[in-house]
Amino acid sequence: MGSKAVWQARGGGKTILLEEQPVINFAYATVVSISPIRAGETLSLDNVWVKRPGTGEIRADRLQDVIGQVAARDLAAEAHLQFEDIIGFR
Repeated sequence: MGSKAVWQARGGGKTILLEEQPVINFAYATVVSISPIRAGETLSLDNVWVKRPGTGEIRADRLQDVIGQVAARDLAAEAHLQFEDIIGFR
């Protein structure tokens, strides 16, 4: 069968089941503030990192895109960042 996934070989598609979502949220990390951040402050590895559970909007693979961006509002430490927390970020 090679590298083809079983679900592909059977002609199906892979979708996330409702029951799987809690596990996915825990397994994947999202970008989190690691110290308080003031509105207008530049985001850096000194104030953001990735952590589990992945309950934020910004997945860990976007960390480098976040670095250098500017906070749109004050953020407490340990806040899972949302797109609206970063000026002009999508």
